[in-house]
Amino acid sequence: MGIRRADLLAVLLAAVGESVRFGSELTGFEQDAQSVTLRLAGGEEFGGDVLIAADGLQSTVRERLVGETELRRPGVLVCQAAVEGMGPSPEAAFTEVWGAAMRFGCYPVRDGVCWFAFLPSAGADALAVAGPKELLLERTESWSAPAREAIAATPAAAIVCGEVVARDPIERWTEGRVALLGDAAHPMTPFTGQGACQAIEDGIVLAECLRDDPHVAAALRAYEARRLPRTSEIWNRSWAAATSVAKKRRTIDPARQKAFAAAFERVVWKQPEQTIAEAF
Repeated sequence: MGIRRADLLAVLLAAVGESVRFGSELTGFEQDAQSVTLRLAGGEEFGGDVLIAADGLQSTVRERLVGETELRRPGVLVCQAAVEGMGPSPEAAFTEVWGAAMRFGCYPVRDGVCWFAFLPSAGADALAVAGPKELLLERTESWSAPAREAIAATPAAAIVCGEVVARDPIERWTEGRVALLGDAAHPMTPFTGQGACQAIEDGIVLAECLRDDPHVAAALRAYEARRLPRTSEIWNRSWAAATSVAKKRRTIDPARQKAFAAAFERVVWKQPEQTIAEAF
């Protein structure tokens, strides 16, 4: 199932109502045995029973808990866009094409498709000179559908490109009444398509742990213990896939291509199947 990020956020926002506050910058927090106090830019303070930090790749709370950790760069660029009015590939709901020096994928969402393309960072200069759309069209000239069709149907201004980054897995997500969630805990590369999925799983497990144990600190430790092994394993697979793209060249060894094709169903495609089917 594919869903636009904005649509998912709208569903979640509707579920929690007016309790969400935007435009507030967290500058620090303090906790004791009974509560947590947040400090915001401007001097405001708010108290609560627990602090769940889902503040992403640049998490302020993560830095306070475990210190600053460097960004990891696998050497990959990503270009992506959404195309309205374009139907999905007739062969499959999700399509991925692997080629020399590029990997492309697309999937259906409401009113169209979303697509992405990964390229080695070594191609950044060519991307800047030609522009994303022209370079991607040139790279997919001989490719099968729907890669070239999706790129051609996308307005050049709608294509967003950036560097793929991550942070190393950490062994501690919680401290007392404070816990990390999602990219604040395990920011991974997008190569397994599991970044947002793992954040959703985090939320489900966290809710179960807080429901089942009235002692907040113990509940958060249980959440950490349940989630660490799975997210670390997926992080490692995602990082390995990213580095494999970074090493790709614009030529293909026919013998290696034949061997890889033979093993694809048995090895490569089995991994996302197992990830989706595994209990968490």
